[in-house]
Amino acid sequence: MRRNPSRELIVTVTLLTLLTLLTASLAGNAYAEDANSGIDARELARELTADGWVVYGTDQCYFCNEQKEEFGDAFANMTYVNCMENRQACIDADVHGIPCWVSPNGTAYHGYHNLTRLSGLLNDYRAAHQTPPVTTAPATTTATAAPPNATGIDARELARELTADGWAMYGTDQCGWCVRQKEAFGDSFENVTFVNCMEDKQTCRGVSMYLFSWDDVTGEDSRLLEYLEDNCHADWVKSAEINRSEDGKTVSISDEQNSVEITLDMENATAILQIGDRAHHLKVRKDGGKINLYAGIEGIPCWVAPDTTLHPGYYNLTRLSGLLNDYRAAHPAPTPTQTPVNAIGFESVSALFAIAIVFLMRRR
Repeated sequence: MRRNPSRELIVTVTLLTLLTLLTASLAGNAYAEDANSGIDARELARELTADGWVVYGTDQCYFCNEQKEEFGDAFANMTYVNCMENRQACIDADVHGIPCWVSPNGTAYHGYHNLTRLSGLLNDYRAAHQTPPVTTAPATTTATAAPPNATGIDARELARELTADGWAMYGTDQCGWCVRQKEAFGDSFENVTFVNCMEDKQTCRGVSMYLFSWDDVTGEDSRLLEYLEDNCHADWVKSAEINRSEDGKTVSISDEQNSVEITLDMENATAILQIGDRAHHLKVRKDGGKINLYAGIEGIPCWVAPDTTLHPGYYNLTRLSGLLNDYRAAHPAPTPTQTPVNAIGFESVSALFAIAIVFLMRRR
């Protein structure tokens, strides 16, 4: 029987089209189940709400919209506080970036979380709190004016210096805390390098601050302790002990009164950094055979230094000026190498003499 190439092509195209339609049909019901984990979004939203979890954000913030899309229609079952409409509630909950998940005991989990991570947080909380706490709806209060910004600092000059040195701010035009950050600069904010995460999602997702290699937590290139000091206000880590669990999946940093625990989850390419009542999600990548951990932007606004050091949250002009000065002190600009003027003069005169001699010899 002779093959018919045209017929085979038609059959192949038809099968691919049917497969595409089937995939699209399944994707249309994505709200009901997380494709990667098989978690029912509607049931998870119901359980989070029943247990007293609250998510804080705004309707325009990019990361908040990503969080809503993770649940689809099921997000309607979540207890959601809009920080543009109820700023004081967000301030009272110690929300410094959005989105932010707050557990019934007030623990804040900043940043976007997929269904797998949220389910894990819920199960861990239930395991640690056997008796379910009473669900308390966030209080509705009148928003108060933001505290006054620093005085005596030239906002335009500070904006110019931040941009010249390579600093950038990540946020959106609608995020409440981003708006406050812009207001701190006034018209001078136009001189700040600003990355809009609604318009440039991939750039925001791609920001990564290298922290450490899992096999060498305190190596020469490790920035873990620096991150804990600057971002988590854990000055005590300088003299803390660092230990690794027998199974190699957990690193603990502790002293007599404080502790940090980092749990590795290679299956989901992530790690949970738990310090006190706060949890941070770290990125995990294999680079050259090493397991390296990175911190990404978990909430906005976020200031990023030239060396990708992350400074999340709102900063007044005084704090920003301090960050800039501290960075400059730690990274002094290299002094350009200058050739002595006398040496330049001697070399130039020697070259002229050589040219003159060659010219005279040719004339002869």
